[in-house]
Amino acid sequence: MQPERRLKAAMVVPVDRGGYLWLALNLCEALAENGADMTLVTSRSCKELPAHESGFRIMAVLGGMEPERPKLLRGVSYGATMLGLRAYLRRGGFDIVHFQDSIVPHVDAAFFMLRGSGRPKAVLTSHDPDQDAITATRRSLLRRKALAGVYRGVDGIIVMSDSARDELVSAFDVPASKVARIAHGNYRSYGADRAPSKADARQRLGLTAEGKLVLFFGSLKPSKGLECLLRAFARVREAEPTARLLVAGEPRGVEVPALEALAESLHLGESAILRPGYVPSEAVPDYLAAADLVALPYLRIFQSGVLHLAYSFGRPVVATRVGALAEDVQDGKSGLLVPPGDEEALADAILELLGSPERLATIGAYATELSQTVYDWKAIARQTLDFYESLLVRGRAA
Repeated sequence: MQPERRLKAAMVVPVDRGGYLWLALNLCEALAENGADMTLVTSRSCKELPAHESGFRIMAVLGGMEPERPKLLRGVSYGATMLGLRAYLRRGGFDIVHFQDSIVPHVDAAFFMLRGSGRPKAVLTSHDPDQDAITATRRSLLRRKALAGVYRGVDGIIVMSDSARDELVSAFDVPASKVARIAHGNYRSYGADRAPSKADARQRLGLTAEGKLVLFFGSLKPSKGLECLLRAFARVREAEPTARLLVAGEPRGVEVPALEALAESLHLGESAILRPGYVPSEAVPDYLAAADLVALPYLRIFQSGVLHLAYSFGRPVVATRVGALAEDVQDGKSGLLVPPGDEEALADAILELLGSPERLATIGAYATELSQTVYDWKAIARQTLDFYESLLVRGRAA
């Protein structure tokens, strides 16, 4: 009797570091544990791969996405390696090719158009359906058109929030039957179970041990409300003079000198610590362990990996009521929700939590529980496999 054939899938993550990569590593491992034959296809410049493969293969073959390279060269190099990926997928007999977002929509749209019908079925996890609210410039309209081509070209789309699904269906005319909502998983693989003590983490980061610490973590984008947070923190400092704000992340569209000038005009002095730059994976636990709470003052978001990073390390959040934050933050239980852009409400919520160590501990413990249950990768992998299978069944029926 022939053994039952395992579903064979390739997970494609062109970026060489950060949240997308770690999400894909976790998902591949969980899918493999659920019986899938998995291959992670990523950048050949990737430096954050695990020391050993966890039940799946890793092919570091994609090129062109190194941040230091000019955008045009990145796109050309990425496009060239995608031709090789197409041939590899055909030779390998894959059932599914699953992209973690569209990094270069023009190239990806062509890839999906040229792949033809049959297998592999194409799946896309859309982390940000409209790619940061594309404005009505000629270049941006062309990019939006390419994104629409990507959404048409794939067989199925996974989103992590209802707001993302609504955006795809209404703004891009994607059939609702093509979209599945599957939650973002936890980031416990960053080392939440062996995180350093708060005192040790602060020492390693060069911070003093005293006072409450509010953390803003992740890429610095205009849509993330940093200016509002700085203004809110000026209010926080009036009531909590020893409180500090730590901002750590890679600038993407935000001018750091402008942030520094705003902090100076608010007389925040050394209480506002700005550390622009990519945070390598080995340093992530220190930042989360050092913090008392995590601020997510976003003006607009479809999903937030930083939220799940905070939950994984048992850190309460103060977040705005937008996108997935409104759906995944249980107000009063795993954090506090405030209106976007409201610096007074943001300051009040931060002060409410900083003023109660017992509440910080209770909310933090509940956040940990959520990360280990609702956002556990085993359940997410099962839902993902069910979605894969539904696409294959649909294909056989067609």
